[in-house]
Amino acid sequence: MMVDRWKENALLQPGVRRDFALIFIVYALLGVIATIAFSNAIDRHIAYTHLIDDAGRLRMLSQRIAYQAHHVDAETITARLKLRQLVDSFDESLEKLSVQFDAVDRLGGGQAAPDTALATVRRQWKNYREAAIVAADQRAGSTQSIQALKFIDENAEDLLVSADQNVKSILARSVVDYRQVQRLLPLALVLGVLFAVGAYLYITKRFLVPFTLIKRMSQKLALGEFDARVEHEAPGDVGKLIKTLNLAADAMQEMFHERIRAEEAVKKMLEDFRLRDRAIESASEAIMISDALAYDHPTIYVNPAFERLTGYAKDESLGRNARILLGNELAQQQTDALKHLLKEGREGTVVLKCFRKNGEVFWNELSVSPVRDGDGRVTHSISIFKDVTERKREEENLIRNAQYDTLTGLPNGVLFLDRLEHSVSSAIRHERMVGVLFIDIDHFKIVNDTFGRAVGDTVLVEASQRLLGCLRDGDTVARLGSDEFVLLLDELEREDDIEPLAERIMAGMVKAFLIEGHEIYVSASIGASIFPRDGEDGPALIRNADMAMYRAKQYGRNIFQVFSEEMQSNIAHRMTLEANLRRALERDEFVLHFQPQLSLTNGRIVGAEALIRWRHPELGVVPPAQFIPLAEESGLIEAIGEWVIDTACRQVKLWQDEGLRVPRVAVNISARQFRQKNLLNTVERSLRLHGQAASVLEIELTESMVMHDPDRTIQILRQMKEMGLHISLDDFGTGYSSLSYLRRFPIDVLKVDQSFVRDVTTNQDDAAIAASIIALAHSLNLVTVAEGVETAGQMEYLTRQKCDVMQGYFFSKPLPAASFSMMLRSGQSIE
Repeated sequence: MMVDRWKENALLQPGVRRDFALIFIVYALLGVIATIAFSNAIDRHIAYTHLIDDAGRLRMLSQRIAYQAHHVDAETITARLKLRQLVDSFDESLEKLSVQFDAVDRLGGGQAAPDTALATVRRQWKNYREAAIVAADQRAGSTQSIQALKFIDENAEDLLVSADQNVKSILARSVVDYRQVQRLLPLALVLGVLFAVGAYLYITKRFLVPFTLIKRMSQKLALGEFDARVEHEAPGDVGKLIKTLNLAADAMQEMFHERIRAEEAVKKMLEDFRLRDRAIESASEAIMISDALAYDHPTIYVNPAFERLTGYAKDESLGRNARILLGNELAQQQTDALKHLLKEGREGTVVLKCFRKNGEVFWNELSVSPVRDGDGRVTHSISIFKDVTERKREEENLIRNAQYDTLTGLPNGVLFLDRLEHSVSSAIRHERMVGVLFIDIDHFKIVNDTFGRAVGDTVLVEASQRLLGCLRDGDTVARLGSDEFVLLLDELEREDDIEPLAERIMAGMVKAFLIEGHEIYVSASIGASIFPRDGEDGPALIRNADMAMYRAKQYGRNIFQVFSEEMQSNIAHRMTLEANLRRALERDEFVLHFQPQLSLTNGRIVGAEALIRWRHPELGVVPPAQFIPLAEESGLIEAIGEWVIDTACRQVKLWQDEGLRVPRVAVNISARQFRQKNLLNTVERSLRLHGQAASVLEIELTESMVMHDPDRTIQILRQMKEMGLHISLDDFGTGYSSLSYLRRFPIDVLKVDQSFVRDVTTNQDDAAIAASIIALAHSLNLVTVAEGVETAGQMEYLTRQKCDVMQGYFFSKPLPAASFSMMLRSGQSIE
């Protein structure tokens, strides 16, 4: 009845949610209003910043034009072209400044600058521009050139003064606008504080006080204090909740008393029928009764289930002690506990290893209960047998699975750490050293991706056996997970003992794994740490050995490294860099630069290589040599590679919209990206999104990449060719290409690595290699591109060898898209 009343008063109304929702809506509205106001103020401040930057650039350009015109040598084409480029830049900056004025007006910033300042700059620039163009276009010494230069010298100061006035006017307006924003901040802060205080008082009175009382009541109920109640009046749903909880407590108290009465009744019933109920012949459990008063506690009764379980017939059991079931295993862990239970006349349960009559082992969960007479003396013992063999076997399996690797059978990380801690404790007592080797199978992911998980598991099993064969007596090898293993070298006498063992392991790993008809080659990178020098406990030793292993991978894999303090700082820097790299795409910190590729026949730009750059707001420009390998290891290179392809296609579209003749753009593909199944879909999607033909892209692959799996590579390259993509092979000559495969690869361009180009004028071997690569490419009807051309001598040599295309700092470094646009627009080339 009490329970029914509690159910009727259950909290069903949504009033509490409604109150919180109202507070949230008010806060949200205030937040939206504040966000709009501050966003507008920030946008105006940014717009003023852009105005100041553009005005400063205008002034800087006026200085550079005056300087360039004053020193121009009309017979030098480059100097005249530079002056003409500065004039164009001044025009663009003046127009951009006007656009910025309009942007500030739209944001509510008022007139961005007085009309007189901008008009003065425009008026003075009009004549000044005409003179600068005459100076750039006319021959030196001509009357027009002399008059133009004279006019520039006479009016340079006036143009600079007007530009300065323009900057000052914008600065003055920016200060006024900033002060207006400052006056709004205190008012917004006061309103926010007042509302927060009001909301806090309302919530405290309406919710926090009653909920605190409810919490205290709940804690008392959990401790069994069923007389606890909430003496508090509250309006609305909270009051209903308090009333409901009080009713629930009444119901719990009533149920508790009912349970006590029921338990007392059951106990009395069990005492009346204990002996009879436990001796029922039909019981499924094996039951045995022994005489506690007789010598040696002989068995006086067994039920049929006992005979089935033990194999002993009733006649074979009666009169004998139950220890016959223990065989020769009398000194078990829980036999003493059983003796104490019988001696003290207590109930209890033990688990014993027992033997059936035929010698078969079974695990017996034995429950013992004493039977007392009217004087309280124990006269009999009732034993109930339960076969828990299967449960015991499962427990043993669970223990083994918790401590051993299911694939290799080696100890896992938990058991290894336990053994390592014991070894460290022993080493402290005996003043000895302990060594830890962290081993990682190199390129194991490639094995899984190429041959499948089953073959990869077989490699791991065989690798674990090879590791076991390298160990000393007493050492431990464990598998931490995937392709990572760790070795414990106990009681190490000298640090020098580690290196020979590491060399044996590396030598064992490089041997071929013959699995399902495949010859699989891997290697091992090994890092080591030594107690007590490199750590005071097990986790520190494992962590530092792991750091040393990563250093081995950075040095090229299949290398052994011992931990040092310098590694820790490098790993910390690497982790920081990786964390920043993971956010770089989200924060739009990447940018593409484009390095021109020029024909050695006519000197014109015929292509460009897209090169990624990372501009971090705090770290500055991070060199690709630092973040590209990190991106490869972390898997971020796939997302970065997709961004490069999409950005290159978008930039080509922008150039086309400007009316520029766009050369083919080469995009580098990483090895990990090349192995992606959706690479072709990614390229096709970017081309379609930006309305580009496949012929605008050149996919650039490295020699080592395509030779990893030549047959699959040929298939992918043919699909690329069918799409219309151009394909170039980079770093040629630095790897291990087979000429037969090179002939089969459907490539268009062969790039001569800069390591051969660098010394073609000073090193006969490099010159011969470069010439051979060019001749080989021509014999295969391939276009040759020489990388890293930095001197006129290198260019002349390559021209003599009939190399087709060059790229390098001799002509231009990689340029931002805007600068590359200017180069295309001007038609710049090698004269």
